[in-house]
Amino acid sequence: MSSPEDLHQRDNAPAIYVVHGIGKQRRGETAAQLYGNFDDAMAAIDRWQKKHVSAPPEIPKHLPYTKEGYWADYDNPQYILGKRWESYSREEQAFCQELWGQRVISAGATYRWFLKQIFRLWINPVRLARATKLGFIVAWPLYVLLTLFAVPLLTIVYFRKSDVMRDYLNDIRLYIDPRGRIERDIVKNVNESVRQDILNLVGLSSDFRPLKPEEQMPVLGNKQDFDRIIWVSHSLGTVVSYNVLSDLLHEAVRLEENGNDQQKRGVVHLRNRLARFVTLGSPLDKIAVLFGTCALRPLPVQTRRDFFMNTDDITVGYFWEEKDWWINFYHVFDPVSGALNNELICGGKTPANLHTRSCIIPGVAHTSYWKDQTTLRFILSRAYGRKRLPDKALVRWPTLLLTLLAAASYVVWAVIMAVGVAIMAAWGWQFLQSTYARFAAMFGQ
Repeated sequence: MSSPEDLHQRDNAPAIYVVHGIGKQRRGETAAQLYGNFDDAMAAIDRWQKKHVSAPPEIPKHLPYTKEGYWADYDNPQYILGKRWESYSREEQAFCQELWGQRVISAGATYRWFLKQIFRLWINPVRLARATKLGFIVAWPLYVLLTLFAVPLLTIVYFRKSDVMRDYLNDIRLYIDPRGRIERDIVKNVNESVRQDILNLVGLSSDFRPLKPEEQMPVLGNKQDFDRIIWVSHSLGTVVSYNVLSDLLHEAVRLEENGNDQQKRGVVHLRNRLARFVTLGSPLDKIAVLFGTCALRPLPVQTRRDFFMNTDDITVGYFWEEKDWWINFYHVFDPVSGALNNELICGGKTPANLHTRSCIIPGVAHTSYWKDQTTLRFILSRAYGRKRLPDKALVRWPTLLLTLLAAASYVVWAVIMAVGVAIMAAWGWQFLQSTYARFAAMFGQ
């Protein structure tokens, strides 16, 4: 890999825009993780080309510029108040910090919210079946196990590890179901931050006017204009990105009809430069079933294929060929993810849903995408374009194999939850016995 000083100093430079998921993310952490793993993926592409391409083009010497859509600092009141924060007195700043601690990052509110979501499916069996993508007869016993497992686990986390409740699970509650004006403003700011970053990368202002050279994003001290951008998002970041993307597309469609000439050129700029939308471990389907338009803003009716001009992806395998701008990677052992096909989010056409090969550890699969070679190689190849960086075609797994994997995953998760319920029941019984013994000793019985 070239030294940082040599990066991106060529024409037609591509960029990767990555939006992180939940947790106490450090600024630049996700982008750095993705960028570091690109080096191994590029070497794998090089080896493949030498074996399968008679006259391969020169491997790009520079990895794509990778920028992070960072929003994890929403728990800092300065994030919302901006310049107003500096005008506040020390007492007013202390008040805001306390307000945020009680209202915005409350472990208690998050604990109660998750319990509510668990039990609301008991009274709506149709929604339960849709959320699990199982028939009601199969979904109900599995959900009983989930309830018996999740409720005590959440309670233990709340009382023993409240920082996990605040720093991780709170992100989900706040973005999906914000309470009151303060939290709605936070969600609005999160969306606006991600929106502004992607527009800057594309080279547009907030009102879709092309940026002047001096207004473009600085990269290593120079102003840089990227001709090809791949938008990558993970976990809850896919929900944030989806809403922002939907807003952009609705606005672009409106400006194509009613905007001035400069704005119409900006829409064409967007259509040409935003080359791919990649979701990793996305819960979009589940959120569409559970929360609908309360949490999601659906894409415009106009299809993605008709809007974007840079869709050069052709995926071939088992006599299957598809050209699409939105690619969704998922894994059956990642309980958050799944194939995306809900009508609400797909805008009349499902994305290309592809199952990853790496990681067979239940749960851990949710963070495996950053090291999955298939995923990384796809992102790199599409960042540069398949003509400039050819690589082997993605292969969609046969339907029968995916069905068998899905069935196996449900069995595995049922066993894990049954064992967890048994362990917690045994631990709870021992706790009750020891507590009774202490009280008996205290009262001399």
